[in-house]
Amino acid sequence: MISHHSLDIKQNNLLYGPGKRAVLFTQGCGLKCPGCNNQHLWKREEGKPLYTRQITELCADSDIDGITLHGGEPTEQAEELLPAVKEIKDMGKNVILFTGRKVEQLATPAQRELADISDIVKYGPYIEAEQDLYLHFRGSKNQKVCINPKGALKNYEIQDGTNTVLLTVNEDGSITVNGMPDAEMYKLLEEYTQGNS
Repeated sequence: MISHHSLDIKQNNLLYGPGKRAVLFTQGCGLKCPGCNNQHLWKREEGKPLYTRQITELCADSDIDGITLHGGEPTEQAEELLPAVKEIKDMGKNVILFTGRKVEQLATPAQRELADISDIVKYGPYIEAEQDLYLHFRGSKNQKVCINPKGALKNYEIQDGTNTVLLTVNEDGSITVNGMPDAEMYKLLEEYTQGNS
C-alpha cells in the first residue's frame, strides 16, 4: 500500500508535464530539505492509504496522458509504486518522476528501475541558497531534468524563464498552492488569508 497526500487530475504543463495528468503526491520524505515547499508531506504516517488499482483505474481513462509522481519523496515507496507505473506504461501512458535524490543516491533496485522506466526525471535535492523560481520542474539551480531518449516524451522541451503557481480556492475558503510563489505572491496570499479569517 502507498502512503499518499493526494491523487488528482491536473492540467498544467509547466508544473506537472504535458497534457491531462494524474498527479500523485506521495506522503513521506526522509530528505527534509531546508526551505522545502512541501514540508507537510514529510511524515509518511500522516498519509492516506492508496492501492495500486486506484492509481491504474484513474490512469486507464483515455483522456489521461500520463502520471506525475511527486512528493514527499516517491522513491521512498518505489517498491509499492512500481507495479502501478509498469501497468500505466503498458497502457501507453507516460511517467514523470520528481525525486530529491541524485542518480547515485538511488540505492535500491526498485528506485533505479522506477527512474529508468520514467520518461522524465527531475533529480536532486532542493537547496534554498540556489533557489531559482524560473526553472521548469525545478526549484533550485543544482537540480537536473533528464529526459529519457527512448521514452514517450523524448521530444519534450524544458521551458525555463517563467514561474508558474497554481492556486486552488477550496470550498472552505482556504487556498492550496502548487508551485513556488515569489515574495509578492506570498504577500497577496497572506492578505487574502487575513481578509477571509
